[in-house]
Formats: sequence, C-alpha cells, structure tokens
Amino acid sequence: MVALDLGDAAVTDSQLESIVRAPKLQQLTLNGSELTEEGLSALAAASAMSRLTITDLDVDQANFRFSNASGVDLLLTGGRIGSLELGADDAVTTLSLQGIDIGELTVRDCNVLSSISLLEMTADTLMVESCPQLESFFCGYESKISTLQLRNLPRLYLMTIQERANPGELDWSKLPAVRRVSYWAADIDERHMRALTQLPGLVSVDVSGTDLGEEAAAILAQIPTLQQISASGSFQLAALEWLASLPELRSLKLYHHDGVDWTPEQARQLFDHMRELTIF
Repeated sequence: MVALDLGDAAVTDSQLESIVRAPKLQQLTLNGSELTEEGLSALAAASAMSRLTITDLDVDQANFRFSNASGVDLLLTGGRIGSLELGADDAVTTLSLQGIDIGELTVRDCNVLSSISLLEMTADTLMVESCPQLESFFCGYESKISTLQLRNLPRLYLMTIQERANPGELDWSKLPAVRRVSYWAADIDERHMRALTQLPGLVSVDVSGTDLGEEAAAILAQIPTLQQISASGSFQLAALEWLASLPELRSLKLYHHDGVDWTPEQARQLFDHMRELTIF
C-alpha cells in the first residue's frame, strides 16, 4: 500500500498507529477530528511517508516527527491548533495550511523546509526563523496574522502576500536573498511598505489591486535596487514622480482610470527612458 485516502472518515489514535505501520505507505489523507496530541506521535513510525494531509485537526498542541530523512509534504486543512511547532527534528519539506485557526506557529531550524503556503487561515503569531532551505513564503486569500516574524532565512527569494491577506505587525530581519515581493490586492498599509526597505536585494514589487497612495510610492523611491514595479491604481502624478527617481527601474505597470490626475501621455513622457512601460 503506497497511498491511502480515508476521505471524511475520522481516524482515532489507535487506528493511526496501525495505519502508519504499513512499510511502503507514502501518501496519507485522513480526518483528524478524533486525533489527540499524543496520537500524532505515531507518525514517526511512517518511515516511507512523503505526503500527509490531515483535515479538521483540533488540538491544543501539535508536533510532527517524521523519520523519512528526505522529507514530507504536510497539508493541514480546517480545524484548530493552539500551538504548532516545527523544528530541526521535523523533516517537513513543504508546509501548507488552509482554513485553519492557529494560536502560535513556530517554525525554527527546519533544515529541509523549502516553502510555506497559507490560505484563508488565521494565526496570532507566526514565526519562521533559521530555515536554510526556505525559498518561498505565500500568504493569501484573506489569511489574517496578528504578528509575522521572518528572521535569518538566507535563501528566501519570493514573498507573496495577496488577495485580502493581512500579515499584521511585521518583524523581518536577515533576509538577504529576497528579490520579489507581491502585495497584490492585499490588506496592507504603510507599515508593510516600510518593511520592504529592510530587504537589501529587492528588485520587484507588486502593489496592484491595493489602494496605496503617495506615501507608498515615496517608500518605494527609497529602494534603489528596484527594477520592476506593478503600481497601485491609486497612484497619482506625485506618486509617479517619486517612482521616476529610481535609478534601476526598468519595468513599470500603471493603471489609468478616471480617478487619477495623470494622462497616459504624461506617464510616457515621465518614463521615456524606461525599457518597458505598460499602461492599462
């Protein structure tokens, strides 16, 4: 047995202990509404596990210990977890959380973790620290986080916070590899824009779909490494003048409509030196 999908069947602790004894089990999907914190410890016996999906898990604390050194893709959907911790002993390669409420999520020293994806979830505190292989962080579709801490992530390249997601208070440090940030249609403000100035290698920013104005453009103008910008539809002429001062800017997408005080011709003149200017 390589894959087992139990659908909506609620699995108990004793049943899970029996299931994971299958020596070739690689993919498992189950309903976790009857599982306990202690019952999750049985997963350590699943030596061949490569993908685990649990729905409706409801526990105060959760830890996932996998013995597969090559790593496990972990997907948790629905339910509630008071505190979730992933550390050096947890061989999680990708972490996906969908429609789940979490009090505190701590991801620290996960040596094989490459991506984090959050959809329609909530968390009081989310901290990701010292994960040397993490390359992408995605937070979308109305996810709400009170405090987001990202620290010492040397390979994090892409950060996406979009579709009405709100990352709350930001604490970012030691993120040298971040090149692209998308805030498309996110629920953000100037706090989140100021956090971009802490990313020394940033080259691309997308703030389209937001209602950010001149203040946001002034912050972008403080990031001399920027090469690509997809602008807010609320950017007025003063905001475009801020962006025109960026020395490395090569690609700019603008959105013209009746609510802005500039014309397409004004924009073309202002950015006549630019390699790629797109006006929608």
